[in-house]
Amino acid sequence: MRSTLRNIFLGTATEPAPLVGVRGVSRSSSASGAAVKMAREDRCIDSKCVEQFLASIRGQGSLNILDLTGLCQANVDVISGLGHRIHSDDFLRMLDDCFGSPGDFYENQADHERLDKFVGQCLAYDDWMFDGALIWDSLEYLSPDLLEMTVNHLFGLLKPSSYLLATFHTEANNGMVPSYTYRMEGTRSLRLSPKGERQAGKILQNRDIERLFQRFNSVKFFLTRDNLREVIVRR
Repeated sequence: MRSTLRNIFLGTATEPAPLVGVRGVSRSSSASGAAVKMAREDRCIDSKCVEQFLASIRGQGSLNILDLTGLCQANVDVISGLGHRIHSDDFLRMLDDCFGSPGDFYENQADHERLDKFVGQCLAYDDWMFDGALIWDSLEYLSPDLLEMTVNHLFGLLKPSSYLLATFHTEANNGMVPSYTYRMEGTRSLRLSPKGERQAGKILQNRDIERLFQRFNSVKFFLTRDNLREVIVRR
């Protein structure tokens, strides 16, 4: 599986590959006071997307669920409480570890040695392993090529008819967006715990997101009041 991913990233495979990257964590000195305050506040939002995702896996036996927000006890409790197994990856930490300084975060993603390291660490699972995936805002911090490659890889990791949950910011401040740990609380509440701000690759509109998930069966959008667009995608 890892050698297949390596071929995908280095352009020698015949199958589509995973995503393209974004710039690393940084503070925006020109961010507005409101944006900075929003990025630092821990707050809870009502999430119909979380509600629908959890409904899709309720009463389905013992499933494998992927969570890219990192090890989060709240999410472990919710998923295991439904009788499922959760596999936690800190996707943003792996991105920073592989493509961070020295050099530019985006340019580093074209470096073959760094890509090889990323392939060895990131999403190194078997095909069709997962019955659902909590991606959150991970896809916003990838450059275009790595973005497309990663989405295609996620497609291969998910079983048919499973669901993927992702979030996208609807606006940025000088390219900066707040980054969060996403903690599920109950069946439809989502707590956003701030992790500072990051340079986003691009603010994706609905049509961009639909094109991104064009291999999947369906894409459904939910808007929140917190400059976030929630998306649930059916494999």
